[in-house]
Amino acid sequence: MLQYSVQSSRSTLIVRKVEVSVSERTPLESTDRVTEQSAREFESVHVQLLTFFNSILGGKRDYAERIAHFDGDIDIVSGTLVFTLHGLWSFLTAVGMLSDPFPNFQQALYRGALNQRLADYGATVILYRDNGKVRDNWYQLVVTCL
Repeated sequence: MLQYSVQSSRSTLIVRKVEVSVSERTPLESTDRVTEQSAREFESVHVQLLTFFNSILGGKRDYAERIAHFDGDIDIVSGTLVFTLHGLWSFLTAVGMLSDPFPNFQQALYRGALNQRLADYGATVILYRDNGKVRDNWYQLVVTCL
């Protein structure tokens, strides 16, 4: 699968394609099918999020245009993606990237290491606006230095 790596050097932003294997995850040692199914679902959510975030970081304009016309808690502010968790889920569901119900999406985020994986691409998700509750908070996708 092709992904994009983002690197910042002073004021220059460098975007390069890198080959990423989805199966780089440590295999599950549990034989419990429910646990394995949950892990696959979580991995799928993370892959879709990484794909989407990399498209945004890579400047894919069609997503920016869709976000601008989307009626939900997701926006591009000063060139960066800002969103609530529900807004992000709603958008990704509307564009066909996710089909999981919102509670499954939340669980995948809470149980995963999304920011650790994003760090490999020179990005992270940070708190943009604290509204007192996780479900009400706004988050921001930002480029970090590699």
